[in-house]
Amino acid sequence: MQIRKKVVVIGSMVVACMGLTTVTANAASPAVNLSRPLILAKGGAKPVAGPNGITVKYSANWSGYAALPKTSRDTFTSIVGEYNVPSVVCSATPDTFSYHWIGLDGWADQTVEQDGIAADCNGAKAQYAAWFEMYPANFKFAFAVNPGDAIESAVHYLGKARYELSLKDVTTGRGFDVTRTCPVSVCENSSAETITEAYYYNKRYAGTSDFGDEHYEEVTVTDSAGNVGGLSDPKAWKTGEGIALGEYGDVDTTPGPLATAPGLGVSSAFSVFWSREN
Repeated sequence: MQIRKKVVVIGSMVVACMGLTTVTANAASPAVNLSRPLILAKGGAKPVAGPNGITVKYSANWSGYAALPKTSRDTFTSIVGEYNVPSVVCSATPDTFSYHWIGLDGWADQTVEQDGIAADCNGAKAQYAAWFEMYPANFKFAFAVNPGDAIESAVHYLGKARYELSLKDVTTGRGFDVTRTCPVSVCENSSAETITEAYYYNKRYAGTSDFGDEHYEEVTVTDSAGNVGGLSDPKAWKTGEGIALGEYGDVDTTPGPLATAPGLGVSSAFSVFWSREN
């Protein structure tokens, strides 16, 4: 799969957006036995006003940023981003998981159209895989990845309830580009987010894998009005920040501040930092 840059003109502003050529998903799934990502799970703290007009929302599982609509009529059509596969320390955090992904929906509704990578601990053994999901439909692992691999991925709304989910491991050249349909009557396209998904209790996993930190860069969002910007773009949409709390109300993972990516102007970058297992 090849990644191409295309130029989008918005008024007098010119920006570069990432596109992906079509490729069939790898048929073989990696030999992993992992939990699936979930929608944003409620945390114990109420939302608070953060800097630069960003609303901070505490949850049980999401850390990162989301572009949110200003009005009920606003929707989002795509999100594109770049990140790396983090290395997890399973000797310190056995039987834990972490997911790192981009997607549409999930912040305030009951679907998520998403793709990304998993960096988990099966006992004390690390396992890494690329995946995609049309939550609440089936979760699909595509192929194994390695810590340190450079990842480029995107989610595009194609219209008529159809979505393109694309991911490329730039380091190895493996990737997928699949089209899927909304699994329920309506997918609202009401948010576009870049998320590290942390601990959310189930019988198999004890907490959040120690991934150290995860860096996202060149995250670009497009809305249905044709606006292209970063996760923070006050003229076009609002921004939400998610912080994941553990079982006892302490912070598991938290995002650092948003920064503008050099050279693009509209794209955003940030890191998510691991604090504790649960």
